[in-house]
Amino acid sequence: MPTWAQIFVAAIAAAGVATPGVLAFRAASRANRTAAEEKQRAAQLEGRKVDQAAFETAQGIYERGLQEANRQLDRVREELAIERHETRRLRARITKLEQALRVAGLEVPNGVE
Repeated sequence: MPTWAQIFVAAIAAAGVATPGVLAFRAASRANRTAAEEKQRAAQLEGRKVDQAAFETAQGIYERGLQEANRQLDRVREELAIERHETRRLRARITKLEQALRVAGLEVPNGVE
């Protein structure tokens, strides 16, 4: 049966042998963890690139749509200005005709005023 001293010496010798193994295992684990984290960061970066490209595409579509909407709004405003001008011109003509009817002593038809 081994003595306590022999057991103690054997334990120290085993610890000395096990320590490089433990250190190697820890180093390998750390390297694997670092590689996995780097792979994850690369995937996130690639995802951001895809998100950025999608954003830029959507932004371009939005800006083109906004420009087209502004062009249509400008056309509608121009048409409205023309119609307002034409309406004023016709009202002025109606007013002149009504005055001519009154000067001539004729009755102005209902609903025209």
